[in-house]
Amino acid sequence: PNSFGTNMFLFPLSRMTGGIYYEHAHRLFGSLVGLTTLVLAVYLQRADDRPRVRRFALLALALVVVQGVLGGLRVTGRFTLSADPADTAPSLALAVVHGVTGQLFLAALVALAAVTTTRWRAGPPAEALPAAATDRGLTRLLAAALVVQLALGAIQRHLASGLLVHVSFAVVVVALALGAGVRAWGVHERRPPLPGLGKLLLVSVGLQILLGIGALVVTGARPNHPAPTAADVVVTTAHQALGALLLVTAVLLALWTTRLLAAETPSAPGSPARS
Repeated sequence: PNSFGTNMFLFPLSRMTGGIYYEHAHRLFGSLVGLTTLVLAVYLQRADDRPRVRRFALLALALVVVQGVLGGLRVTGRFTLSADPADTAPSLALAVVHGVTGQLFLAALVALAAVTTTRWRAGPPAEALPAAATDRGLTRLLAAALVVQLALGAIQRHLASGLLVHVSFAVVVVALALGAGVRAWGVHERRPPLPGLGKLLLVSVGLQILLGIGALVVTGARPNHPAPTAADVVVTTAHQALGALLLVTAVLLALWTTRLLAAETPSAPGSPARS
């Protein structure tokens, strides 16, 4: 909660140089995100009449609080107000957890943004289709697989471990993304926003493959792990950011698939089949 012995909100801008600039700016933006989430949660308690949405807003608020605590513990290693380096032990393991929790929080806010739109609330009821269960299951599986893949990426980034697993599991993610994207774009082209999300998913996964190869090249080309170059930082950060975009797209696709498509109820024996 302090920065070199100074309250984080009173830390002088003149001392925000070099790496301190990026770290402290990250803390300040994190605080802004937390405050905004608090305002959103309070607003939805008063403005939305759906209990599930109100509870989910409180869950998002709790998640951002946990994320802030994890961010602090990642630096100090334990609860302490001491600025003495001897009293702190930065934790790489918590850095991994902090990174994954951030992705989950982003997905939660995007979900809230979707379910509070006019299209979601005022749109037509879900249409019963024979393949709806397949589409709903595929999109949910994709979202879950992306969370696992992002966790594997965080482990590789912070602990330099599990690269082979991360690359191998990417094949699974790509297969799921292609299946979900093609079906959303081609099969449900008359049910917006599914086709648009399908196209975005396909384009994003293609770019992510290229960035993943680029990240392998730039990180593998550094013998003995010297200081990263600007190109290394740009490519690896873009790879991480696009992973977040993929997760967001998958979550939106899963939500809208559930909203627009209903699993068809099997006909009772002897009753006429539905056309």
